[in-house]
Amino acid sequence: MRIVAIYLVAVVVHLMVLPGAVRAEVVSIVVNRAATHTELYISAEAETLFRAFGADTQIVPKHDDRVDYAAFAGGTWGIGDALIADAVIEIDQSPVRPEAMSFMLHPSGDALAFETPLDGMVAIGVCNALSSDATYYLAELSGYAGYFADVGSVEATLELTLATPTASDLTVRVFDFGSGQQTKSLRYFEPGANVTLTLAAPGSYFAFGHVLMYALILLISAVLSAWTFAIWRGRTEKRIRSQSHFRPRKSSTSAHAR
Repeated sequence: MRIVAIYLVAVVVHLMVLPGAVRAEVVSIVVNRAATHTELYISAEAETLFRAFGADTQIVPKHDDRVDYAAFAGGTWGIGDALIADAVIEIDQSPVRPEAMSFMLHPSGDALAFETPLDGMVAIGVCNALSSDATYYLAELSGYAGYFADVGSVEATLELTLATPTASDLTVRVFDFGSGQQTKSLRYFEPGANVTLTLAAPGSYFAFGHVLMYALILLISAVLSAWTFAIWRGRTEKRIRSQSHFRPRKSSTSAHAR
């Protein structure tokens, strides 16, 4: 009994400690592809965002340890540029340096939708610079950044590599748009992992999906045709065998001849 009691206590302690010790962080990325340009929108809890990209939180203006929203009135693209300064971004295996359009911080308790390019544009476009009562610590906020590269990627592979290994479990949510198609994916990285995202153009997934769908349709059609033919053949053979059990009927002419 003593051994069982000790085991149960150990399990309870493990369950109490583990959730607090290991916490998966989440970063969301929205890609908007066009023939002439590419847009990237990135979001996460502010401290997670800076930690994932290896950027210093000191680039965010503060006053009495709280975010100085008034300073945002002069523009926030400098913060956005600094955030991804050490990241490596390639389109069609060629390095590119997207320019930040805007960087915004919004309360994590009122998280904004972030799954489409429109969501990204709204998130980086709503500015709190004129809010007199906006007094938050960075830990209470989520960051939203938008970037523009004058390189088309509608049919190209996009690759994003972060400069520093992950500090904890990291989940990356990707929403990729292009050629009227979209793909959604989740990528998981363990603590200490090097993060590289390789994103094929949504059109390539779409084309492969079509080929797979057509192949499946042809396979099903062939199976159904073979099955139908087998049933028809079986019924035909059965009909022939059944008819062979009957004698030919004598014609009325031969009957009268007798």
